[in-house]
Amino acid sequence: MTSGRKKYKIIKFEGVSYRYSFIFYLKSIEKLTVRNFIYLFDSIRILKKTNLFNSEYYLMNNPELEKVGINPYFHYLYYGGFKGANPSEYFDSALYLAKYSDVKFKTVNPLVHYIRYGHIESRLPHIEYRNRINNLANYKKEKQESYIKTRNRIKCLKIRPLFTVIIFFEENIRTLIENISSINNQSYNNWTMHILHESTLAPSSILKLVKPKLKRVIGFEKGSSFAIALKNVLESSVGDYVVLIRGKDLVAKNALLEYCEIINSNISDLIYSDEDYINENGIFINPNYKPDYSYDMLLSQNYFGYSSVISRKLMNQIELCECRSVESLYYDLYLQIAEKSETITHIPKILCHNRVLASSEKSVSNAKKVQEECKKMLRNHLSKVNIEADVVDGHNIGTFIYHAKISGNPLVSIIIPFKDKAAILTLCLKSLIEKTTYRNIEIICVSNNSEEIKTFKEINKLKKLDSRIKFYEYNIPFNYSNINNFAVKNYSKGEYIVLLNNDVEIITDVWVENMLGLAQRDDVGAVGAKLYYPNDSIQSAGIVIGMFDVVGEPHKYFDRSDPGYFGRLMINQNISAITAAFLMVSKQKYESVGGLDEKHFIISYNDVDFCLRLIKQGLNNVFTPHAEAYHYEALSRGKDQKEQYISESRYLKEFYKDILINGDKYYNPNLPKNRQDFNL
Repeated sequence: MTSGRKKYKIIKFEGVSYRYSFIFYLKSIEKLTVRNFIYLFDSIRILKKTNLFNSEYYLMNNPELEKVGINPYFHYLYYGGFKGANPSEYFDSALYLAKYSDVKFKTVNPLVHYIRYGHIESRLPHIEYRNRINNLANYKKEKQESYIKTRNRIKCLKIRPLFTVIIFFEENIRTLIENISSINNQSYNNWTMHILHESTLAPSSILKLVKPKLKRVIGFEKGSSFAIALKNVLESSVGDYVVLIRGKDLVAKNALLEYCEIINSNISDLIYSDEDYINENGIFINPNYKPDYSYDMLLSQNYFGYSSVISRKLMNQIELCECRSVESLYYDLYLQIAEKSETITHIPKILCHNRVLASSEKSVSNAKKVQEECKKMLRNHLSKVNIEADVVDGHNIGTFIYHAKISGNPLVSIIIPFKDKAAILTLCLKSLIEKTTYRNIEIICVSNNSEEIKTFKEINKLKKLDSRIKFYEYNIPFNYSNINNFAVKNYSKGEYIVLLNNDVEIITDVWVENMLGLAQRDDVGAVGAKLYYPNDSIQSAGIVIGMFDVVGEPHKYFDRSDPGYFGRLMINQNISAITAAFLMVSKQKYESVGGLDEKHFIISYNDVDFCLRLIKQGLNNVFTPHAEAYHYEALSRGKDQKEQYISESRYLKEFYKDILINGDKYYNPNLPKNRQDFNL
């Protein structure tokens, strides 16, 4: 080892980066020949494939390694294993060496010996790991089969586009090298790479380490923007599609092939995928399974992520703004694409691995600056699409809330069917009158076969509560769809309709403003609210088609304060269906699809069917968490009739079997359908 200040170089091998200084550490143990070096990395690869080595576990039990920067794999293979250190809770190194003297005599690492030979010889140091180890016998066979399958997929491609891969490099050289390697190892190889980076870095010193296929490296000085550098690359490159990646992230081996297959199957201006995260110990965590294109979710956050593919034709139409950060540049690009195209395709596979780096005061400060810049981008976008709105910070960093200003002062008709249960009705009406700040409303209460004397006495009192409350009787056999349709046609005078259960208590005072601002958009069908049980757990935050074989409500029973799966309980988003317990829609759109289906959906699924018919008209339904209420579910009418419920579920399955087969586009196919908590 040299004296004085250490000089480090970064090396790359099989997806792992290390310092050369540790190679000198290894040389102090034994002479590190080329053969030893290959054996070392081959051992690491096998350990990673079988999950027998848990680096997080190893570092936790050997904390001194992290302090001096020694890689846990290297340490275990050349030192720790021989000293009895355990690689995971499933393998006992000391026991293995003590029990099998031939291993100790040969000075072979105990875990490496076990993987290569021990499991074949039935040497089982931990009985609970038998099933996982048995899979090792198929390792080489599976690898060969995977290679053949991938090669055949490439052969089937009729269109083989040239990808221009653009990497945004900021400061971490080690992660950049790993990123470049993940591109260089792609199974589809028709691509060129461009790196946007600080000019103070000598690119040749990095590129020699991995030797990727590089067409050109673009450098720029501090103070220049990524937008300018990107513009220069686009002017000089010739690829059919542009692939954008942050320098600190990784892409899956078949990512470009997956993009190619989408391009071959349909025209797409933008392609995005699911993603997960890599923590500081190299562990893959927190898979983010996204919905298909959801415009309202995009207005709430950049859920597309930081690895995407954009057609060159569309990129040429984009006017790049002066963005100081990579994150705001991505968001601006996506919002501009949303203005110009709807051919946006989602691949429900994890093709990008976002790296989670240690938090610091600088990173927190940068995140706040990015937040402000992204809000500016969102305001610009809303202005371009003629939506006048106030944009504020969302619940989590990286999320936004926009409050669209209402056009005019339209009358909103609130339809409330009921039968008796006077106390519940009174609670509902008082909450409407006391908490609703929007004044131009009419409340239409429709009695359906009420019988109790106290109900009619209460009605007389409630009429005096506010002049906007009107009561009517419509005494037919209970048919929820028919009652609402009749009220909309015969009693409502408003431009917008709210279907509201009588067992709902309003929480949010500006609920009309927040729902109406969305409902006034030409592209929006129904708008749904966020409903709670009395104990402040989620009752409804949208409906998913195909869950539990028919429908389900994700996030059900989550706590009111819980942000939900990747913050979804706190943001606007498109969703297939919304409960009619609290739903707003323009009267014109309600009537254009024929209202609720009175024939097939008398008591159940009428709201689901209604929302899906709106989607067929090219409209988008929106769930908003910014209109909240308590829902004392089923208190007003009791339980649904079982036979009728079964009959109506059959109709729903028959009418929408294409969605049941292909899946709800707003609910990722990788997420569970037999539970509502997103638990994988």
